[in-house]
Amino acid sequence: LEPVGLRPLYLASFGLALPLAALLVRVERWQRPAGTVVAVALCAALAAGTAQRATLYRSPVTLWEDAVAKAPGKGRAWAMLGGAYLTEGRSTEAEAAFEAALDRAPWLVEAARGLDLARERAAAPN
Repeated sequence: LEPVGLRPLYLASFGLALPLAALLVRVERWQRPAGTVVAVALCAALAAGTAQRATLYRSPVTLWEDAVAKAPGKGRAWAMLGGAYLTEGRSTEAEAAFEAALDRAPWLVEAARGLDLARERAAAPN
């Protein structure tokens, strides 16, 4: 529904990362053991954060459930969660998510369409 919003670019962090990297290089040159320890610790912390965040991308449902938990007032997140549920055949949960999306953002056409589709699938005989 919104491919750009799925994995936003974090270009703003580049402004912080570049001076931090330059500082680490200087510290590493001046204080060889201490600088190396700081650099390795920072890399390990960033790697752990990346690995933790990557677990959310294993499943669209997991990703959007996390988004809804962090921003429950955002209709778009609820609509995307509804679409993820619908893709997995979870029509009842999709219906609830699309209704939540429309409660928060009644103008979301994709949520209204998704709600209709979820209701059709829920009513269809197995």
